[in-house]
Amino acid sequence: MPVATLGFIIGGLSLAGMPPSGNFFSKYLLAAIYPNNQTYTLIIIFVAMLMLGVVLRVVSQVFFGPANARYVEQRGRLYYASLAVSILAMFNGVLAKPLVSLLSFIFKVSVQ
Repeated sequence: MPVATLGFIIGGLSLAGMPPSGNFFSKYLLAAIYPNNQTYTLIIIFVAMLMLGVVLRVVSQVFFGPANARYVEQRGRLYYASLAVSILAMFNGVLAKPLVSLLSFIFKVSVQ
């Protein structure tokens, strides 16, 4: 699964705030608010390194660890709940304006 591994690593580095991801720029802007406060900057760096450690541990265990031969795919309640939420999310993207107008009519709120 090289594509999934690469995607997970890139997503994990983005979550950890490594450059050039969007989370890096948000952490940079947070640190730029108080340029003289080193404690605030150290907290931001500590949280980023902690998240990086968690992500790299998950990557090493999931993608580079020993294979689990007893895995059996089962479609339980979580599968059907995820499927329903995915379908609702797609309908929300397609039918966003009618949905908002319906909700504003039901709750009698003016939405512009």
